[in-house]
Amino acid sequence: MTPSQTRLARLFPAAALIAALGLPLTACAQDQVVETVEAPTVQQAEQTQQTPVADTAEAEKPAEDEKTPEEIAKEEAKKELEKLQREAQLRSARLSAELAPLKEEKQRIEAELALLNTKQQDAHAKAKLEKQQADFLASLRLAEMNREMQVMQQQMQAMQTKLQIEQLKKQAEAAELAAANARLAAQTSALQAELALVQTKRSAAAIDKDEMQYPAQPLNNGVLTISDRRIPLNNAIGNGTADFVTERLHYFNNLNDEAPIFIVIDKCPGGSVMEGYAIVTAMQNSKAPVHVVVKQYAASMAAVITTLADHSYTYPNAVILHHQMSSGMRGNLTQQKESLEEGFEWAKRLANPVAKKMGVTYDEFTELMYKNNSDGDWAEFGDKAKELKWVNHVVEDIRETALVTAPKSQVMPMFFFEADTAEQAKALAATMPRPLTQEELFRTPSIEKAVTDGNGNTYIELPPLSPYDYYFLHNPNDRYRLAK
Repeated sequence: MTPSQTRLARLFPAAALIAALGLPLTACAQDQVVETVEAPTVQQAEQTQQTPVADTAEAEKPAEDEKTPEEIAKEEAKKELEKLQREAQLRSARLSAELAPLKEEKQRIEAELALLNTKQQDAHAKAKLEKQQADFLASLRLAEMNREMQVMQQQMQAMQTKLQIEQLKKQAEAAELAAANARLAAQTSALQAELALVQTKRSAAAIDKDEMQYPAQPLNNGVLTISDRRIPLNNAIGNGTADFVTERLHYFNNLNDEAPIFIVIDKCPGGSVMEGYAIVTAMQNSKAPVHVVVKQYAASMAAVITTLADHSYTYPNAVILHHQMSSGMRGNLTQQKESLEEGFEWAKRLANPVAKKMGVTYDEFTELMYKNNSDGDWAEFGDKAKELKWVNHVVEDIRETALVTAPKSQVMPMFFFEADTAEQAKALAATMPRPLTQEELFRTPSIEKAVTDGNGNTYIELPPLSPYDYYFLHNPNDRYRLAK
């Protein structure tokens, strides 16, 4: 083994240390110093260097007599190694001193990087939270929009369904109207043919008596036939109305006390209690049956006349109205009290028979008036009025057989004879009962007088009442006013 090999072998532990530090082994051969894993401090290195040279020299002084060359070589190698170790410790200490600021800087940078990383993580977490919140709000808004859309769709479906129902209703109404028009057209054609036949048979001056029919039962198969034994009762009932009606009742009774007599009401709001009561009395005392017919509207006193008739008829859409009697009392308190007591007596005498026919008491009848209407004006259509026993029959078809056009210059004789001239017809008519003209048959002499007040409003002025009389009148719009 060469001295260099021996030396390397002795230095193997140091070589292992140098290899562990990542330094080339050639450094050992060239007597270069390497660092150890645990470098000594600068103070330790300086202390090591401050070891007295004399001690070293003594330590290195050979004991020539006692040591072999190999031992000497070992000691030299040991010394060399210790020297190298000291130098390495010194270098390591210096390097540590030089690296300390760098380590501090590294630690600072690492701390800043950690802080920056933490901030980035916080910012990322915050952004993530904001995104989650935005997503939640978006999903919430989307759900709300979907709900609104569903509601709108449901509403649209409901509207479409309603529209379809309305269309179906309109179609049904149109079909019903078409059917009604067809029926009406057929009835019109039949009536026109019948009228044409009647007009062909009749002269322009008179009606052939043999063609006029007076059946004891004028209602047949839902058709009410009104003959020329008719009395109109329209407009307000006032002074003279009772005479107009009762005179004709007596007149028709004198001609024939078995054939029906018709009191025809187109529109009558009622009127004088005493005049109306006179009509009711004449109806009840008539030998010939009296049939009351309501075509449009019968209120108050006219409703009482209709209800108390033994035979009464109405269209299904005609209106019958019952209410309490009203009064415009004047005078002192005693006179007003007497007038009020008389009014109550009249009300009972008129309303009690109506209530009895309905199957209720007077008080119950009054209570029902206000139960059905806050003003006490209890109005019902014809079909409902029949259920309440205000009228006996509801009819769809009323035929006026006496409605025939005649020259106004001629008088229709009762026993319908032919005359060559108008003078002959008048001379013959003077010797026998005279029939009613078209004007007398279909129009009631009016007691009304149109007046305009200071505000430009037009109203109907009613004449003053007779003593002990009251107006039993339906007057919701103040259309009728009592003359002063």
